[in-house]
Amino acid sequence: MGAIVGARSLVKGHVPPRVVVAGVPARVVREGVSWGRDTYGMTPAERIAIGMPETPEG
Repeated sequence: MGAIVGARSLVKGHVPPRVVVAGVPARVVREGVSWGRDTYGMTPAERIAIGMPETPEG
């Protein structure tokens, strides 16, 4: 889980997971966001970090 923080935002404190925050001070702009990435472009370390096999073939 993670969050998206807008450029030049001033974050003071905890940012909840799966939200977009922006502004000075940072405020929640959108909740329940998700994003993805093609796993073939990941390094072996990134794949291991999210619990996937080290190589795409498995």
